[in-house]
Amino acid sequence: MDRQSRSRNIILFNLPDLSTSSDVHNNDVSLIDEMFNIIGISTKPLSVHRLGKPSSKPRPIRIVMPSPPDVFQILKVKRQLLNVDKFKTVRVSSDQTLQQRKLYSSVASELKTRKVAGETDIFIKFVNNLPTISKNGQRAQQ
Repeated sequence: MDRQSRSRNIILFNLPDLSTSSDVHNNDVSLIDEMFNIIGISTKPLSVHRLGKPSSKPRPIRIVMPSPPDVFQILKVKRQLLNVDKFKTVRVSSDQTLQQRKLYSSVASELKTRKVAGETDIFIKFVNNLPTISKNGQRAQQ
């Protein structure tokens, strides 16, 4: 159930948090509209919320979209943001459960260990929505 409820969500990291602004929410919505225009997304989000308490670092933003295909479309074209100076540092991710984040973290630490041990040309690849370590030119390891 948790994965289903998260399937319409996107999480944005490193989007500037202008806490000095009197209307933070409207500022966030206008930044997201600008970002969506750049990557060619015409669908409007259902809701936009900052996560966590205000701090010195920008808080993540959860965006709820009308349907999961809208989320998939955004994830497909998110690389276009790297070409725009204003959004170059923004990271776009699907909303993941704690279990999904732990699994990715364990695979990432295994990757780091294997690279320190001398393996080269290995990276994390998603196979059937599961993170696996793969080597360039080979199929993913299970």
